[in-house]
Amino acid sequence: LKDEHLGPIRQVMSRTVDRQSREWLKQGLIKDACEGEPFETRYGSLRQQLPATFSNSWRRILVSPEIFSVWQYPPLISIMRQLIGDELYASTIWNGRPRAPQQAVQTIDWHQDAQYMQDYDEKDIAIGVWIPLVPVEEQSGCMQVIPGSHRKGLRPEIRVERNNLLGLADCEVEGMEAVSCPMVPGDVLLFSELLYHRSVENFSDYTRWSLDVRYFSALNKELEMKEKKRYRGSGYYCFSSQDYSRVTPYEVWAAAYDYDGEF
Repeated sequence: LKDEHLGPIRQVMSRTVDRQSREWLKQGLIKDACEGEPFETRYGSLRQQLPATFSNSWRRILVSPEIFSVWQYPPLISIMRQLIGDELYASTIWNGRPRAPQQAVQTIDWHQDAQYMQDYDEKDIAIGVWIPLVPVEEQSGCMQVIPGSHRKGLRPEIRVERNNLLGLADCEVEGMEAVSCPMVPGDVLLFSELLYHRSVENFSDYTRWSLDVRYFSALNKELEMKEKKRYRGSGYYCFSSQDYSRVTPYEVWAAAYDYDGEF
C-alpha cells in the first residue's frame, strides 16, 4: 500500500484518539490530553494515565468513508481476485487496533480467525489482511505466525483468562515453530482463517497502530447468511470487485452501526 492509502487511515485513528482524549478529560479519567504529542506516542501517553482493562479493538468508532474505502483499494483487490475470485464480500470482522506500550492485557494470544466465525466449516474461506500503520518488530508487538498450522483445521477454542478473548490451548502449539513478521508501513500480511497467529507484547516507546480487514467469496451464500445472522446485518456489506454498482452505499453501511463504544 502507498501513502495515499495509509494517510486517510491514520487520520481516522488520530481523530478518534482526539475524541477519546477530550471525553476522558471531561470525565476526569485523565489530567492531560497530550495534544502536543505525535500520532505514534500520544495514545500511549494517554494510556499511562488510564491503563487499558481489556484488549482494545476499534470498529464502530472508526466508521467513516475512509475506512469504508479500505476494502476497495486496488492493490488489495488485485491480490484477492487471485486468491478468492472476482466476486468478493467485505467481512464484518475488521478492527483498528491501538496497542499501547506496556499494556499486557492488550496482547493477543495464539488463535485462529475461524474461531470467531459462527458455524464455521472448511468451505468458509476468509482471507485476513493485516495492515501496520507504523514500523513493527518484535520489540513493538509484531505479528507472529506458525507456517503450515492451517493444515490442522479448526481447533478447539479456549477463553484466555487475561483478556477473555478466544484462543488456542498451549498443547495446540507445543513443538511448533513461530515466525515473527517485522513490517513497515506499506507492507500487508495475508493469512487464512485457519492460520495460527498472535501479536506479541509491545515493549517499545510508541503505539503499534494497525488495521485488519477480511474478504470472502460472494459465491459462498452459506457464509453470507452466517455473517448476516452473526451481526444481524450490522456492518456487513456487499462488494463486487467487478461491478462497482453493487457496492453497498456508505450511508447504508454506516447506519448499521451503533456509534457508542469501541467495538
